[in-house]
Order: sequence, then C-alpha cells, then structure tokens
Amino acid sequence: MKQIVFIILTLIFAQPAFSANSLDELYRDLIRADNEGYLPLFVKNRKVPDILSDDKIPAAPQPVASTPTPNDVPQEVSFVDPRQKEVEAAKAEAQAWENAIKAIQENRVTPIELEEVLKRVEQNNPRAIEIYAWMLTKGVGVKQNLIKAFQLYQQAAKLGVLNAENNAAQIYRVLSPDERAYLAKNS
Repeated sequence: MKQIVFIILTLIFAQPAFSANSLDELYRDLIRADNEGYLPLFVKNRKVPDILSDDKIPAAPQPVASTPTPNDVPQEVSFVDPRQKEVEAAKAEAQAWENAIKAIQENRVTPIELEEVLKRVEQNNPRAIEIYAWMLTKGVGVKQNLIKAFQLYQQAAKLGVLNAENNAAQIYRVLSPDERAYLAKNS
C-alpha cells in the first residue's frame, strides 16, 4: 500500500506546473501566470483611470477673437550663432573668389566668374581691378577693350598695384592714334 500511495503522490507532484511542450509555450504560460498573479491594476487592466477621461475634464474657455498685437505674434528662434553665419559667409565668398581666379587662369571664364570679378571691381578691390584689366587686354572671358584696360590699369596704379603703370604704358604703346585721341579727349 505504501508503494501505491508513493506512486500516486509521485504522479501528482511530478507533473510539471506548466504543460508546455516547447520553450515558446513555456514562455507564454509563464507570462500568463505572471498576469494572473499580483500586479497593480493599471498594469493588469491597462485602462485609463476615470479621472483622466475626457468627459470628466471641463472644457477650457475659448479666447475672445481679437486682432493680433506685436506681442501676440510668435517670433522665430534661431539656434544658429550669427557669428558662425558670418564666418561661413566669409569662407564662401573667399572660396568663390579663389574659384573665379582659377577659372580665369585656366581661360574658362563663365558669367559667374565674371560677375565675381565685376563685383569686386565695383568695391575698388586693387587685385580685382588688375585682373579685370588683364582680362580686357587679352580678351579672356570678355571682348577685348584696350581703352578700358588702360583706364583700369591707371586706376590700379593709383591704388598701389605694382607694375600697373608699366602695364598701362605698354597698352598705350599699342593703341591706335584714334584710341589715343579718344583717351585724351575723355581724360
């Protein structure tokens, strides 16, 4: 009789708590058992408490429509440092100038490079004036104009560009008598 009781008790207690055949089923049974055990209600039920439902909260009063004042208009907030913008703009301008000079040296002047040079000529930049005078003398990127080149070399000489007077003198030597008369009349 002791053996029968022992076998019955062994069968009762030896039966696994979960009747899972695979690890997946074992995991699912474990989760099910955890959820049936003690868990807070908000985890177990996963419902929004009644105090947070929309029908319990009174509606906010609507503002009276009025014309916006300058204080009402939201102002944009910039997260970019203005000094950093200035530095980047200066770098971009310097790079554009370098690209223009390189294109002129390689005789592949486009309107972009020409515009860059003319912008600096208007600002009275001595190097830009000398480069533009050279372009007009050689006809690089622009139509050859010795009269304008002569005038620009004279302007560059006044700004202290080395050899600008010599370049102006060389251009004057190759000018025709009509061009020289035009210069004399318009100077």
